[in-house]
Amino acid sequence: MVKNKLTCAASVAALMCGVGILAPGLTQDASAYTIDSDGFAVPEGETDALRYNDLQAAIKTNDKIRLNNDIVHYVQVSGVPSLAINRSMTLDLNGHVLSTASTSGGSGGNTTIAVTGDGTVLTIQDSSSDKSGALRYDHKGNASPEVLRIEAGAKTVLESGNIYTPYGRYGEGIGVNLKGAGATFEMSGGKILTHEESTHAMNYGVDANANGSVFKMTGGEIKTSGPALYIPSGRAASIDISGNAILDTTGTSALSLSSTTATGTISGITVKSVSTNSAIKLENVVVNEGLEIKGGENTLTDITVKGETKITSGATTIGEGAKLEGGVVYSGSVSNSLIINDGAVINGFKQQGKQTNVSYTDKDTKQKVSVSYDTYGALTINGGTFEGDFKTASKEDVQKSNDDRRNFVEDYNEHSGKTALTYKDVAVAPVIKGGVFTTEPDEDVVVDGYEPDVNEEGAGYTIYPKKIDMQKNGEMQSDVAKADVVAGSAIFTKEFLADRKAVFEISALDDTEFEGLKIDDKGGNIVAGFDVSLWDRDGNKIAVSDTEVKVRIELNESQYQALAAFDGVVAINFDEQGNEVERFNATLISEGGKYFAEFTTTHFSTYGVVGVDGADESATTDAATPETGTVTAAGASAVSAAIVTAVAVGLLTSIVSFAYLIRRR
Repeated sequence: MVKNKLTCAASVAALMCGVGILAPGLTQDASAYTIDSDGFAVPEGETDALRYNDLQAAIKTNDKIRLNNDIVHYVQVSGVPSLAINRSMTLDLNGHVLSTASTSGGSGGNTTIAVTGDGTVLTIQDSSSDKSGALRYDHKGNASPEVLRIEAGAKTVLESGNIYTPYGRYGEGIGVNLKGAGATFEMSGGKILTHEESTHAMNYGVDANANGSVFKMTGGEIKTSGPALYIPSGRAASIDISGNAILDTTGTSALSLSSTTATGTISGITVKSVSTNSAIKLENVVVNEGLEIKGGENTLTDITVKGETKITSGATTIGEGAKLEGGVVYSGSVSNSLIINDGAVINGFKQQGKQTNVSYTDKDTKQKVSVSYDTYGALTINGGTFEGDFKTASKEDVQKSNDDRRNFVEDYNEHSGKTALTYKDVAVAPVIKGGVFTTEPDEDVVVDGYEPDVNEEGAGYTIYPKKIDMQKNGEMQSDVAKADVVAGSAIFTKEFLADRKAVFEISALDDTEFEGLKIDDKGGNIVAGFDVSLWDRDGNKIAVSDTEVKVRIELNESQYQALAAFDGVVAINFDEQGNEVERFNATLISEGGKYFAEFTTTHFSTYGVVGVDGADESATTDAATPETGTVTAAGASAVSAAIVTAVAVGLLTSIVSFAYLIRRR
């Protein structure tokens, strides 16, 4: 060990400086430290006062400092930090405690360490095996004390070790206080914990208390009696929380983000509870208790909230991967909005009015007139799955809210004698045009052109659009619930308009029916007969013509074997009198133990699947894929504009590839 002696008591200067030894009792004004084998300056005074003086001296000239004893500094001067660091360095706690304290309850400094200076970086670590080293503030005389204050342009990195939040005059305190533009605190390890004696709700782990301040956390733990992270209202702080970070509280909200101007992302972590009024993005986050959104622009994706989600203000979008297991209560006012998209799963949803209280003094009676009414924020539901109860504001609720506001404005303008108010609506009607629901939504809030209906599983209701064009590769499956209905499908290779509740059927003809079909002189043997048809919700046939459709009809094995014995297979379209109208080349398919005949046609009608010998050059080929284009349904007369889309009792996919599973109504 190399002894670095900076000053000596004057009375022993010659002797002591010559041998490099500090004499006990004679060095009250001395400041000294040793340099260990790792190059760390180590304060080694025999008392707290001497060790504190050694530490101050080491800070002035050394880039690396390591504690070898606990150090307590008894504060005296109000507003002055125990230690001021304005140059970059590493502080190794080495399992020891550096604390600020006072034997009295009076005033004194309210900061343990202040980090200042543009570009200054203080790195805090603990090389001890149990990582028990700590920074503390144990002086109870001041209000809102802080352990670590980081000022404009300075930065502190916590790699390991502990910071205990102070126990102030009222139990409050701040672990890390970001106090200037560019003040940055990064945490990759270590812990910030509440002082053992405090349960105060204003005992903060990190307080991002300045515009332009930055908090980044990729590891470690913050657990406090107040918010683990707090951003006050009006502070444009930036945060980034990810990795193995743990934020917890014994209070209400582990994350209390009160600023509408705060930005950043919280991702990949588990947190007890969140209260936000910010533009923070929550991604791949698990909230073990509740989430409260009080404002700001919020996007909830890949988030699980096990408790209740309360939304009272701001603009919120809930989408893919959001699992709100405790349900949602939305009580936003007219200036707020909530959008719910596909991929969200919400266990219980309730929109309720947000009470607004207004008043004026009557100019004649001098009496105060008070009025209360509910307001409703904008609500748009484009999709999502809603389990449990589902309740939105009704049109009557919205109308009453606006009427109450209108009446107040009229009375105010007539009786207050004040500058007239301008009326505007205070409630917005909900908009629902998608989603799956356990309980049926009120029909009056479902957008015109959409409707709720029992879904395929019979376990709830799905909002379907009444009009959807069948696009290229839009597929309809035939229902096989009836004995005479054959499995099969129709793929519309051009756009086609049909009733959402339409039923696509392929019905097998019995022998007597298809024996009456008359094929022309081109000949062939009819092996099986089918009626291919599309029915609207009223039980009327929808004529299909001039619209290319690929039809696949399931055959039994004997039909397949009989057809396979011929040189070729065609599908012949017959009119109502049983006369051949047109024939189309068909393909036999054996797939997954099932057999099919597949052909492209422009008609839904009666078909015979016919085996022919020799090339049938009169048949229309179906080898080429038809061009995609808009086709007015069945020559306009057959399918009117009232016929709405063919549907899906299954899933709607993209506009390019709809797959509709049509179920028998």
